[in-house]
Amino acid sequence: MEDTTHSQPEPVPETRNLHAHREVLTREEQTQSESENRYRYLFENNPQPMLLYDLDTLAIMEVNEALVQSYGYSREEFLAMTIKDIRPPEDIPALLENIAQTVTTIDDSGKGRHRKKDGSLIDVEITSHTFDYSGKPARLVLINDVTERNHAEREILQRNAALAALNQVGQAMGKLATQDEILEVIYENIGHVLDNRNLYIALYDEARRQIAFPIYTIEGERRSVASRAFGNGLTEYIIRTKQPLLIRSEVKENLEKLGIATLGQRSHSLLSVPMLAEGQIIGVITIQDYHRAMVYDTAHLELLSTFAAQAAIAIVNARLYAAEQQRAHELRALTAIGQRLTGVLDLATVLRDLLDETAQIVPGHALAIMLFDAAREELWIETARGYLGETWRDFRVRLGEGVTGRVAAMRQPALIRDAANDPHWLGIGDMPLSRSELAVPLVSRNRLVGVINVESKRPAAFDEHHLTLLTAIADHAAIAIENAQLFEREQARVEELGALYSLARTLADSRELDNVLQSIARGAVETIHVTFARIFLVEGNELVIRFVYPFRVLDCDLQLGRREALDTHPYLHRLLRQNEPVALSQDALDLTAAERELLLLDFVKTVCLVPFRIGAHVGGLLMLGEVRNPNREPFNADKLRLARSIGDQAASAIQRVLLFQQTVRDAEELAHAYDATIEGWSRALDLRDKETQGHTQRVTELTVRLARVFGMNDDLLVHVQRGALLHDIGKMGIPDAILLKPGPLTDIEWVIMRQHPTIAYELLAPIAYLQPALDIPYCHHEKWDGTGYPRGLRGEEIPLAARVFMVVDVWDALRSDRPYRSAWSAEKACQHILSLAGTHFSHEIVELFLDVVSNGDERTTDSVISLGLSLRRAEKQKHADAAIPPGDNRVRDRS
Repeated sequence: MEDTTHSQPEPVPETRNLHAHREVLTREEQTQSESENRYRYLFENNPQPMLLYDLDTLAIMEVNEALVQSYGYSREEFLAMTIKDIRPPEDIPALLENIAQTVTTIDDSGKGRHRKKDGSLIDVEITSHTFDYSGKPARLVLINDVTERNHAEREILQRNAALAALNQVGQAMGKLATQDEILEVIYENIGHVLDNRNLYIALYDEARRQIAFPIYTIEGERRSVASRAFGNGLTEYIIRTKQPLLIRSEVKENLEKLGIATLGQRSHSLLSVPMLAEGQIIGVITIQDYHRAMVYDTAHLELLSTFAAQAAIAIVNARLYAAEQQRAHELRALTAIGQRLTGVLDLATVLRDLLDETAQIVPGHALAIMLFDAAREELWIETARGYLGETWRDFRVRLGEGVTGRVAAMRQPALIRDAANDPHWLGIGDMPLSRSELAVPLVSRNRLVGVINVESKRPAAFDEHHLTLLTAIADHAAIAIENAQLFEREQARVEELGALYSLARTLADSRELDNVLQSIARGAVETIHVTFARIFLVEGNELVIRFVYPFRVLDCDLQLGRREALDTHPYLHRLLRQNEPVALSQDALDLTAAERELLLLDFVKTVCLVPFRIGAHVGGLLMLGEVRNPNREPFNADKLRLARSIGDQAASAIQRVLLFQQTVRDAEELAHAYDATIEGWSRALDLRDKETQGHTQRVTELTVRLARVFGMNDDLLVHVQRGALLHDIGKMGIPDAILLKPGPLTDIEWVIMRQHPTIAYELLAPIAYLQPALDIPYCHHEKWDGTGYPRGLRGEEIPLAARVFMVVDVWDALRSDRPYRSAWSAEKACQHILSLAGTHFSHEIVELFLDVVSNGDERTTDSVISLGLSLRRAEKQKHADAAIPPGDNRVRDRS
């Protein structure tokens, strides 16, 4: 039967592959489409908010309905936003860093915050997955709102922190003893539960109607705020009402409605509570926020009130404890004053201890101890604390004048409760008016010693209790001060004698005029206790300021080096001739304007002028200046006597130094004359032997250089220089026929020529100052191996100076032209000197010589230096090879 079907041609292999590939692609596209449909279904119907965003552009590509419902944005609004738009600005850097670290796995991105359309922020936990979506890298984000959970956790933590802080405060209150410690604990623990960066604690003093601020912070910075009188501020409102105040917004407006004055920076939230203990108002605690409203609530109010109540009770207890401690302290202090002052004979120590102890017992801003000058019937402040500047040092009152003068005259204490209303009160200089004062006389053995005085800026700062305490202190103090004054006067006499003796010893050892003048000036200042000293010397018809001590006083130039013609200063001219010390004050009348200016009488209060003579001549003037009040440190008879003794020592010491300096100058001139003679001899030798002209000067300079490198000091180098200059002085005894002979010398002539070192010795040895210079003239022809002359010395038997000179002498001879040969090159001379090391010269000196000459001789070159180094290495290798025993197979280094 015939087959009517048409047979299909079999496809070629390429066609079969193409069909198979299309089938695979079709199946993959179907699978992907099904997967995307399932994924979209899950995405859109997930009850948890989700979104998808492009990792490259951060644009939101898709959101589900749950996100739209939760955040308030429409789907179209979301698709016009980026992922950054739902984050608060401060969180964006962390977001970008997280995206940069994205990996293609499910990763928990942690916690964050999102912003809804109404502007509110929510806390979220995010889980994300990164993958390719429609050919782009995208990130799927699953969002879980944990705002309520976090809020609940924070409330629990806050309650726990508050309980812990209150518990810690309660425990601490039982241990603390001082008010300041209590306040610090309260401040610190408030910070554990509330923001204490803008907080102050105010304490109320009802008796004085004042408010103090022991703790005051703004933006976390502790500030010092002065106390103030009771006014019409927020703190005063809380004190008056004894009620807390919570203002959540519009603080300024709400305070003004209550009639409260507002000052300083404007706050937006405020919480202020009273510190009450059994109905007594202790103070106020206030916290504020200068940037945000609605920060505090009633829970915060209750918490801060609890802190305030604990603080109030603790402060009351601390004050009661402090009062008991103060009474015990006063009793101990009174006992201690008696014990400390008994047997103390140093007035400064007595006064210092008295100030210290009184300041601890009697409160006041200023305290002074005044001593009595019986000769002038005046009181002056010997020591004080709390006064401004140094004005108090010049304060003096006569008996009966002012509060302290009346106390001293009547020998009765005074209690001034309000100085402004007391007609006898006297101020000190520019000191502000004290409001209250307490003054008690110091009386010992019925003799007035002085007055102790305490002042306060507060009215009614002192009471009868303080007066009793200060009177008890004064009883101990008066006896101690009088004993110390008696001992001090005796000690002053002993110290003066010791100072004069010490100054005399110092001056005896001084050889320099400046040292002598410094010792005199400094000794006078420290012994007589004045501000400064100046020493004038008479030079011709001039008065010259030659020394001052110290060099500058209170910004006053003491004019060191100033010169004044004597005939223009008649008073000083007469004083120098009379030779008697005098004391002058600023109101001295018989001085010219030029003399007043020279003596600095517009600056100092008192001067003492001590003229002195040097031998039979007017020598100069010692001027002692005192810038303090002349009544404080007068130049009395004792001090004038002491100044005169110092002036006599000065005259003697200056005369001795001037004589010594003249002797030194004479000796130096003699030495210069000797050296000039030596140089003349050396030039005469060079002129006699024209072949060696200039040789002596050259070898002298190089020898001194080399000897200095060897470590010789300046004293030795003087003798080396002289010896080098005179190295051929012995040739003065050699006949010209031999010395100047143009040809070779005969054996007999050489014998005569070799006598010149001995002749040098015989010429120079009798000259005492040239004996230390004999080494070179006598020994410079000796040789290291002992073959030299005149004595055949060997090795270190040859003096060092001669060993050094021998090398230099040969070097200069080789490098100089002679009638019978031209000067050698530096290389050839170096090689020749090296060849003589160990025979003629010391190896050590040759090596050091080559270093010196290569570094300092302008006629040498780098090739000379290289040659010297190579020759020294070769010489050392030769000695090393010679040390190898015969038959040793070690390789000998010939480099």
